[in-house]
Amino acid sequence: FKRTQSSHALHSFRWSGRTQTEGIWHTLSSGLDDYPRSNASSSRADRHLDLLSWMAAMHRVLGKVATKIGEDPTPYNTYFDKLKGQVEVVHWNEETQSYADRGFNQYAPKVIKDEFAAHHGYVSLFPLLLQLLPHGPRTESIIRVMGDEKHLLSKAGLRSLSPLSPLSFPFSHL
Repeated sequence: FKRTQSSHALHSFRWSGRTQTEGIWHTLSSGLDDYPRSNASSSRADRHLDLLSWMAAMHRVLGKVATKIGEDPTPYNTYFDKLKGQVEVVHWNEETQSYADRGFNQYAPKVIKDEFAAHHGYVSLFPLLLQLLPHGPRTESIIRVMGDEKHLLSKAGLRSLSPLSPLSFPFSHL
C-alpha cells in the first residue's frame, strides 16, 4: 500500500482506481464506493483520510508485533507517528471542526480547487474509530457530530453520511 496507494503528497494516501459513472466518482477499492469524495479525481491531489488512518493503525500494530517477536519496532513506531501527524495537519478542517478527505473539487468548467471534501460521515470518524486521537477538543467535536440527529445519529444508529452534506440522498435522512 505504501507504494501502490501513495499520494504525491508526503505521507499521504489515496485509493487508486477511482471511476466515474454518470458524473459521480466511485472509489470501489475503499469498500465505501458510494461515499462522496472530491468530485474531480486526481492522483496528484486525492488524499483519503480512511486509507491514511488504516495505514497508521497498521504501523502501530506492526510496531507491537515487532516488539513481541524481539525485533526493533522503531521504524514502525516512527512511521506511525508521522502518519498520525498527517491526520492532524492535513485532514483536520478547522472551519467544520471535523476530519475530511482532501482533493480537487470542480465547480464550473476550469474552476478547480484543492480543498476539504464537504461531508460528515463514516470517513470523518476513522481517526476516532482507529484510536488515532488523544482525548481533547477534536475528539469531543467528533463525538458531538456522532450524537447529533442533524448529522449522524438516527433512530436506526449512525448514518453513513450526514443529511446536511451536499451530496446527501433523501434516504439518508431516515
